[in-house]
Parts: sequence; structure tokens; C-alpha cells
Amino acid sequence: MSPKSVDSRYLLVDWATTEYRDQLSLLLLLLTTVSIKIVHSQFLASRFLNLLPESLLLICSGAIIGALMTYVLPENLDGGLWRITPRSFFHYLLPITVLDAAYHLYNRAFADTIVAVVVYAVFATVLNMILIGVCLIALEKGGLFVGKGVVFGNQLLFLYASFIVAVDPVAVLTIFHEIGVDPSLYYLALGESLFNDGVTLVLYKIVKGFLGVKEVTLKGIVAGIGAFLTISFGAILVGLSLGIIACLVTRCRSQFEVAFLLGIAYASYIVADVLGWSGLVALITCAMLQAAYAFHNLEESDLGALRCITRQLSELCEGIIFLLIGIKFVEKQLNWHFPFSLWSLLACLVVRALVVFLLTFGLNKFFLDFSTITFTDQFILAYGGLRGAVALSLAIMVDRKKVGQKVYDIFVTSTLFTILFTVGVMGPTMRPLVKVLHVKLAQNKTISLVRELNDRMIDEITAGVEAITGRYGRNSLRACFVRLDEDYIRGFLQRDPFTYNAGIVRVYEEMALVLHHASLQSPQRAATIMRNLPLTIQTRQFQVMDKEHRASRLEMRRVRRLSASYSLTGGLRRRRNARFYYEETPDGVASHRYGRFRRFSFFYELPRFLAAKKALVLKMSSQAEETSASGVTLTSNASEIRSEKEEEEGNKEKNQLTRNISEEDQR
Repeated sequence: MSPKSVDSRYLLVDWATTEYRDQLSLLLLLLTTVSIKIVHSQFLASRFLNLLPESLLLICSGAIIGALMTYVLPENLDGGLWRITPRSFFHYLLPITVLDAAYHLYNRAFADTIVAVVVYAVFATVLNMILIGVCLIALEKGGLFVGKGVVFGNQLLFLYASFIVAVDPVAVLTIFHEIGVDPSLYYLALGESLFNDGVTLVLYKIVKGFLGVKEVTLKGIVAGIGAFLTISFGAILVGLSLGIIACLVTRCRSQFEVAFLLGIAYASYIVADVLGWSGLVALITCAMLQAAYAFHNLEESDLGALRCITRQLSELCEGIIFLLIGIKFVEKQLNWHFPFSLWSLLACLVVRALVVFLLTFGLNKFFLDFSTITFTDQFILAYGGLRGAVALSLAIMVDRKKVGQKVYDIFVTSTLFTILFTVGVMGPTMRPLVKVLHVKLAQNKTISLVRELNDRMIDEITAGVEAITGRYGRNSLRACFVRLDEDYIRGFLQRDPFTYNAGIVRVYEEMALVLHHASLQSPQRAATIMRNLPLTIQTRQFQVMDKEHRASRLEMRRVRRLSASYSLTGGLRRRRNARFYYEETPDGVASHRYGRFRRFSFFYELPRFLAAKKALVLKMSSQAEETSASGVTLTSNASEIRSEKEEEEGNKEKNQLTRNISEEDQR
């Protein structure tokens, strides 16, 4: 029978890969990314992988997968899901990645460095774009971009400068988190990277609008500045509006609070993009408002689930982004223009270092209310300006018809080269640099009521000093906002308003939970659990635990001795985990021996002891009935023995007296 004659209705197994090709491709992409991240995390302790960032490992893995797809399996895998596109990146991957980081921006350290973050994210990004564009124009005028027969022009070079300034320090932030650098440096890098992406998108839209314009006038520049302000503040307004809606809805208890918060955050990103404003700025604003007010309306379990979901989705999307960047390296459409790639990379590195040092000098000199940024921190910030998927996606979004196919391919290739150098060379050397330069690390923050009270007292005193001297700064602004927040905002947005002073009660609750958990563990385990508590509290807790341990041992011995006072027929047999075990000697007397001590041995033997005790009571009652009949005989025998002993003692006394009298007569 030929295969064609077989009815397809009676096939037991089918191979319908065409129908489920998209699902299989997506599943394979997710599993590949997760597998690479698991391998890196498992072998992170090795010396080689400890220096190799996870982002670089994903890029290399993506290049290998891309080579297989391009040259070996071009028909079996769907290339659409395995290639980074502006739609997939800006609509799905980027907002999920930014959301988790935006939730962590609600922090005291970030609030203290907000001025420096704004300066680095806004002014530094604009200056970077202008200076890089000017450098590229000067290099082209000097004839250093010879080759490929391409003339870029001022507008195209500024377009390239507008998206190459986007930084993506994922590897740097990961290293900062693992080493535990000072929170001020960590939040400087985190805040700059988040707001830098939003500012870069705004600059890209503005510069892209000037393409094709023969002459850029002053009116056009003013319009561009107005567009920058409108796009930024309009996005903030969208984020605030939807964030307030999220807080008001979560005042009512529901089982869909987590899903609603995630949906509102994503809606702020989409609505701002629909209106032509910055979706990233709107998303960051909405997420910070949720973290400040809406999170207090959630149950602890729901809040933990929300943080776990956002963290895992963020790490997964970051891994997918770097994997797709690696696949992009092996595409055939790349056009390598080495002079342009090398000089543009050098311009990016030099300009970033120059801008960071200049702006930091101004912050340290004129903004006296801010703590000084050291030279080491400045160098780390300048060196940590890695490029990533934002720059690549914006390069892919360039209109090929307006710039030409050759220029488009050169822009994409040069962006990939910059990403590979910064992630592959600067990323692995970041960890040794942090250790060599002795970057300030975060102090071990203890859970202490005294420290919390001192911080509150210092805030109040500094705000009072500023009010007396008339030099109002961040402390006065913080005190004013705290009063406004407690009196009006929290009562409106929260179900049970969390006051400023309630943080002291939260510290006490946290200490009580830690002490309770430690009291249930062994001394070694308890020392690890209480490592963040003050030393005096740890010492006192160990004393209490030692006293309780001694009391339990005494109680255990008392119970064991009580059980050993009875002679059992069967006896309490030896148990492996018992402190004492009993065995009967040949004469029927129970004797005890010492065994290995285990904390749970007393509770292990207690049921057996109670059962044996009950049996003893029954046995003794029966023996009492048997011996009641012979009680008189035992009593008479005892009286006879007692009288005999008394007579013997009397005879001894008489003999002694007689002997003494005879001795006196002889004298």
C-alpha cells in the first residue's frame, strides 16, 4: 500500500511544525536564554566566568546561533522572532526591562542624588550628542572617513550622534550589585541609564525631524527645544495621571491588584507613545508613584509576587536582547567602514569622559548641598558608559530612503562595533578596576532603632538649621514634602496611610522577626541570621538562648531520672538520637548510659516515656493489691528485728559501764 492511500484521519503521530512554528521558535528562544543564564550563574565562582560578563556570554552565544541559522538551518527556524526589530524591542522588551529598575528608584539614596542624576541624564546626554556630532563633522572635513565612496554630511552625522549616546550599563550595574558598591554610586549609574534612554529617544525624534531640511534656522532650533520640553513634561503628566489611578484602585482589595498595576504601568508607556511623547519617562514616573504609594495598599504576599515577576521578566528580557544582538553580528547586510567605526568609537569614549569630569567639577564646586563625587567615582561613571540595544534599535529605525542603503548599513555596523567593544572589552575589565581603584563599598547596614532615630533627628536638625540661616536646601525641601505628604497625599492615595514616623515601628517589627527566627535555630545559624543586628542585641539574644538551652537540658535530665527510677520489664530501649538510653542489667535494675545529644531527642522520646509511665502506674497499683495481704507479716517481722537491735545495744552499754567501774576500783 502506498503512503498516499493511507487516510490521514488514522495517523497516530503527525509532524505539524508549520502550524506551530512561531510558538516553537518563541519557546526555543526563551529556553535558550534561560539555559545560558543558568549556566553562567552556576559557574560564576570559576575564575574565567567571574571575569566574563553575562551580557558578553549571551552575545557570543547569539553569534553562534545566528551562524547556525544563517548557514545551516535557514528553513527550519523562523527568522522573525530571532532577529531584533524596533517593534519587538520598543513595544515589548524595553518597557519590561525598565519597569523593574524603575520600581527600585523609590529609595532615599536616589532622592539624595536626584540633582546629579538629572545633570548626568539630561545635560550630559545633550552635550555628548553635540560634541560627538561636532567631532565627527571635523573628522569628515579632515578626510579621515575616506573609503566606501560615502559622504555623510552634517545632518547624518548628528543623527548618528543622537542615538550612539544611549548608554546601557547592564553589565556594570550587575558588577556593582555583586561587589556591593556605595548606594550613591549605584543609583547615579542606574538613574542616569534609565533617564538617558528617555532623553536619547527625544533627541533622536528631534534630529530625525531635521533630515531633509536644507537649512537649520534659529526658529527651528527653538522649536526643537520646545519639543524637547513638551515631550518630557507631557510624559511626566501621563505617568502621574495613570499612577494616581493605580493608587486609587488598589485602595479596594482585590485578587487582581498585581495584574492591574502591571497593566497600568504598561499603559502609561503606550499612551505616551501614542501621544508622541516619551513612553520611557511616563513609565518611570508611573512606576515610582506606584512604589511610593500603591505598594503600601498591597498585601505582603502580593507585593512579593509583584517584585518576583518583574525581576524575572526583566532579567529574561535583558538576556533576550543581548542574545539577539549577537545574532545581528552574523547577518550578511553588514557594511564594515573601519575608519568611521574606529573614530566614532574613540569620539564616544573621549567625549563621555570629558563631559563627566566637567559636569562633576561644576556639581562639586557650586552645588554645595550635594556630597562630593570623588575622582574614583567619576572615572567609574565615565568608564561605565557601555552601549546596548537602545542604540542598535534606533540605528535600525533609521529611514533607509532618506539616508541611503550604504549609510544605513554603515550606521548599523558601526553601532554593533561600538557595542561589542564596550561590552566585550570595558565590561570584563570593570570588576578589576573597581577593586584596584578601591571604590567605596556599601557599609553593612544594621537594623537598629538607635540609628533610625538618629537619622530622623539629624533630618529635623538640619532642616531647622537651614530655616534659621535662611539657606534652604534639600533638607528643608524634604521636610516640607514630608508634611505635605502626610497631611494630604497619603490619606488620599492609601487605604491605611503610612506615616513618616511609622518607619520606626517597622524597624522594631523587623528586629522582632529576626530575633524570633534566630531563637528557633542553632547558635551557628542564629549568628548568621542576626548579622545585621547591633552587637549588643546579638550578645543579649545569645545569653537568652543559652539560658533557655540550659533550662531545657535540666528538664530533660529530670524527666529521664524520673523514668529511670522505675524498674520496667521491657525498659526504655536505646534510640539513635536520644541523649540517654536505658537497658536492664541481669539483676533487673535499670541503668543509663550517655549517647549523642540532639536537640529534638527529648521530644522524640517523650511519647514513649509517657506510655511507659502509664504502664508503670498500672503495674504498681496491681502490685500494691498483692502486697496488702502480707503487710501485717512484714510489720511484725520489722518490729522483732527492731527489738533485737535494741537489746544488743543495751547489752553493749552495760558491758561498757562495768568495764569503766572496774578500772576505777583498780586505781
